[in-house]
Amino acid sequence: MEAGVSDAGFSGSNYTWCNNRQGRARIWKRFNRVLLNLEALQIGSSILVQHLSRDPPDHALLLMTAPTWLDNKPKPFRFLNVWTTKAGLLDVIHDSWSCPMSGQHLCVLAIKFHTIKQVLKGWSRESFGNIFRAVKEAERAVLEAEVAQEQDSARWLKDGDRNSKYFHAVVAERRSRAIIHRICDSNGEWVKAEEHISREAISFFQRLFTAEPCSSSSEFLDTIPKLVTDGDKTQLMEPPTMAEVKKVVFSMDGESAAGPDGFIGKFFTFVCDVVAEDVYKAILSFFCGAELPRSITATTIVLIPQVQCPQDFT
Repeated sequence: MEAGVSDAGFSGSNYTWCNNRQGRARIWKRFNRVLLNLEALQIGSSILVQHLSRDPPDHALLLMTAPTWLDNKPKPFRFLNVWTTKAGLLDVIHDSWSCPMSGQHLCVLAIKFHTIKQVLKGWSRESFGNIFRAVKEAERAVLEAEVAQEQDSARWLKDGDRNSKYFHAVVAERRSRAIIHRICDSNGEWVKAEEHISREAISFFQRLFTAEPCSSSSEFLDTIPKLVTDGDKTQLMEPPTMAEVKKVVFSMDGESAAGPDGFIGKFFTFVCDVVAEDVYKAILSFFCGAELPRSITATTIVLIPQVQCPQDFT
């Protein structure tokens, strides 16, 4: 970026040139590359560069495409702490949460969470407007401040009006590098479509986190000293009290990252009096062996490339 251009990255072989000699005399280099200026980084498309086959020439051909990744997917719900500064929020939550509902306690809790999310989305649009646009503008301002701290302050004073273009170029470059354009699946085939990449990611992590069958180790239990008394066992198996649950809830960090359901610690402490009974009943059901609904056991996978131009998920 110091020269006003940045490397577009690549997918495929690490090298684009070979002197075609044998043995230790062979040399591999990446001579061919695509450089993007500030304008190219801001066109709204992410440039994909593929290193094609080199055989028989010594230089590999580069295939450059500019696919458009539309950010038009539904936005996941996130409870924002700023909502708690608005008068009337607690009443809105209370009116929605108090609707009578029957069923297993864990399922009732999951349904109420789903319902309250829809209510809060509508309330937020009426009270705060387009919150996502405001968040993007705030994120852009934070990123500009972070970049500025990494640079020599004298340079920024000297460049003057050019700072804005530089900031936006850095933002665009970082976002471009975070996009996975194609990936090699478990069969060795390249997949490019966004939905195929997502499906391959889910498949990879399902295999990664699925336990393999193993032989029983019960015969080894007799070799472990028994340090837990019968009284300790009884105490460990007792369901928690409401006071213990509240203690845990209020020890949660109110600014912590939200889970897949979008709720954070601040939500539970803010509406504790409203949701405490339903949450406590659901926790007791869990300790009694009730099956957890899928909406509660769900997790979120966020793909953040740790290397430039990843080829697979390993």
